[in-house]
Amino acid sequence: MLDDEHLGGSGEGKSDEDPIALGSITTFEMESFVDVLDARIFDKEGKREWKQLAAALHLSTMWEFEQVRARLIKDMSLIIDNGGIDPLDRIEVSIQCRVSDWLYPAYQELCDRTEPLTTEEAKRLGMDRLAAVYRVDSTVYSIPLRLASQHLVDLTKAADPNKPLGGSLDDPLPLKQVSRHEMESFLKVMNASWIDGKPGLGGVSWARALYAATTLEFQPCRTRIIAELEHTVRKLDALPMFELAVRCQVGEWRSWAFQKLCERSESLNADEGRILGVEITMTICGIREKLARRARSPCQGIGSGPNWWPMKNVLGCTCVACSYVLALIKAEKPLTLDN
Repeated sequence: MLDDEHLGGSGEGKSDEDPIALGSITTFEMESFVDVLDARIFDKEGKREWKQLAAALHLSTMWEFEQVRARLIKDMSLIIDNGGIDPLDRIEVSIQCRVSDWLYPAYQELCDRTEPLTTEEAKRLGMDRLAAVYRVDSTVYSIPLRLASQHLVDLTKAADPNKPLGGSLDDPLPLKQVSRHEMESFLKVMNASWIDGKPGLGGVSWARALYAATTLEFQPCRTRIIAELEHTVRKLDALPMFELAVRCQVGEWRSWAFQKLCERSESLNADEGRILGVEITMTICGIREKLARRARSPCQGIGSGPNWWPMKNVLGCTCVACSYVLALIKAEKPLTLDN
């Protein structure tokens, strides 16, 4: 080490009068490193604070003391496992000292917590590791870049690349299309970990999450929410089902709502007509007339496997009778999702 060219003259570091100048490190870092390096019984050294261990790890990484570095990583990993180390401290050390195993769990902890990042935390993370910041109503949210949809990323782009929208917690990008309740429900779904399982949301909260996922174009999350909501949606009355389907752009649910309206015995009333609109109302009435003139076969039910058991009058049933009604609905342009 003393013979490396960057150390200066050949006599540098050979005496107390001519020491090597290490301008890139601090006294604290050097003292922490020497304290670890000089320990006589390495397995039973005194308890050191995280800050001291991090400083020693930094220098052992910089100077390639691999044995010391490996021991420090082992001891610091145990400290992390026992809890109490701030995720931002772990992120900073893992990036500085190239310890990738610490990085993802620390980011995950930031994602899972309920309170938003503070301005100071955002500055420590840096905007390359912090996604754009969004304001919904009076609440500020931040989404890690690795989780943000392309739509959210595009919203942050401004004409001046030096002043991106949502570039800090002090200047968030307003999302006027969604409410605070919708955003919080969506984040609970998006941040749900594999270990904890799916979030315990009610039907209303799942619907809020679906609207936010649809508006912000989080397609994988939206697909999972639709699958989760399917059982609940089947139980809704036709009009609430229709309104939810329109708001969240789920074409299949629209078809189910129209199927209910076409097959039920009661006529459409004035309030339903106002909600549906004249064109959709007239189209549904036309299908109801066709069904009334035609002797319709009863629902055959759906089932599978050797122990097949009929489940009758289920929305989305693929039996001949139900498929006929759905075919009539899908053939009418006013009843498609594009209208």
